[in-house]
Amino acid sequence: MDLDFLTPYIGQLSFGGVLGFAAGYFVKKVGKMALFVVGGLFILLQVLAAYGFIQIDWLSIQQKADPLFKEENVRTATDQFMKLITANLPFTGAFVAGFALGFRAG
Repeated sequence: MDLDFLTPYIGQLSFGGVLGFAAGYFVKKVGKMALFVVGGLFILLQVLAAYGFIQIDWLSIQQKADPLFKEENVRTATDQFMKLITANLPFTGAFVAGFALGFRAG
């Protein structure tokens, strides 16, 4: 099997894979920490609300968050993500594969 067609892309593939692995590992570690903090804050707020120290207006929070999830905003974000992913396909492909491996290893 002749793989000479890959020669111009070897640098992009290896660099993308290594950076993807590092990014995946980092995202998993930081993501766990962020979820721990967010979960802890939510529990703290619920306990404070249960004992009457604070009052949380969840309806107001929902009304402020709803516009972020409108269909046109989600569609725009998806379109921008697809442009980003397909911009440099060899690098991006290796990056995504490396990211998946790094995320799994983290």
